[in-house]
Amino acid sequence: GDQFTAYEKQGLFTDLYTLMENDKTIKREDFLANMLRTCETDGHLFKMGTKYVLSGLVGVKSVIGDRKGWTVDEFNTMSASLPDGKKAYFSNQTQSAILDYIFANNINEFVNQMTGKVNFDTETFYSLLDIAKTYGADDENPQYGNPSFSELAENYAVSDCSVSSVSSFNDEVFNFGQPISILGYPSENKNSAAATFAYFLSISSKSKVTEGSWEFVKTLLTEEAQTEVTQESFIPIRTSALETEIERALHPTEDDLNYFVGLSEYQTQPLTKETAQAFMDLVNSVDCLSVWDQDIINVINQEAPAYFNDQKSSKDVAALINNRVQTLVDERG
Repeated sequence: GDQFTAYEKQGLFTDLYTLMENDKTIKREDFLANMLRTCETDGHLFKMGTKYVLSGLVGVKSVIGDRKGWTVDEFNTMSASLPDGKKAYFSNQTQSAILDYIFANNINEFVNQMTGKVNFDTETFYSLLDIAKTYGADDENPQYGNPSFSELAENYAVSDCSVSSVSSFNDEVFNFGQPISILGYPSENKNSAAATFAYFLSISSKSKVTEGSWEFVKTLLTEEAQTEVTQESFIPIRTSALETEIERALHPTEDDLNYFVGLSEYQTQPLTKETAQAFMDLVNSVDCLSVWDQDIINVINQEAPAYFNDQKSSKDVAALINNRVQTLVDERG
C-alpha cells in the first residue's frame, strides 16, 4: 500500500467512478455507499475492493453502550466504571501486536497520506501505547490467557473480534446471549470497526486497454461473483448480494443450520430479524479501512517496546516514532 499513495497523488490511476458513469450495466448505486467511500481518495475511486471482513472490538451493549466507535477517554471512562474484578479488554495478542492493529485500523489519524503530515506526538497516541501496554501479553514472554466464551463475557468488557459474514455476526450475538456492539479501537474520530479488503483493483490512467481492464473488474462485481463471495467467508460490496445472503440466513434449510467441522456436527441458530438488522447497521456504519503499512509498523515495533519495558516514556517513544515515520513518508514523496 505504501507506493500506492504516491501513485495516486501523481494521478496514475483512472477514477473508476467515471467508468461506472459511462457504463450501462453497472452503477455506483449497486454498491454499499459507505464501503465505496472508504476506498475513495478525495472523492475519487482510484482503487476498489470487492470483498472484505470487519475487525474491531466486541462487547455487550449493557456494559459498553450502543456505539460504533469511541474516544480513548470514553474507553477509559467505561473501564473505570466496571465492577471490581471485571477487566476492560481481553486480547490474545502481544503488546506490540495490539498497537499494530490499533494503528492499522486508524492509520489516517496518524498519517495524512495526501499532505504527507505525520501525527504521532499526541495525547491519543500516548494513551493507545498505554492501552497496548496494559492489556497485551508481554512481547518477550507472552503468557496468553485462553478464557472460555462464558468467562470472556463475564470477566471482560470487550475483546478483539472479526466478522466475515452474517452468520459469523449471528454466532457472536448467540454466544453473548444479548445485544452486542461491534466497534472500532479507541480513536480521536470514534472510528467504526475497520474493513479489511482481500485486495484492491486499480486501472492505470496510462493504460491502452482501459476498456478491457474495466470489463475484467466488472466480472468480479457481478451479482453472481458477489454472491459467491459469501461462500468464501467474506462480505460482498454489492448491496443485492448482501441482501440475498441475509434472506437465505433468515429462511435457512436444514443443511444451512447443521454443519460439520471435521467429524463433529454443529448447529447454528436461525437468524432473527433483529440480528439481521443489527448486522446491516454494522456494515453500513463502517467508515474506515484497515491498512497494513509494513514499513511504518516496523518502526512502531522497533520503538514501542522501550515504553512497554519502562525504559522510556510514552512521550519520548511517540516523538521517536513521529520523526522516523515522517522521514519515511517524505522519502516516498
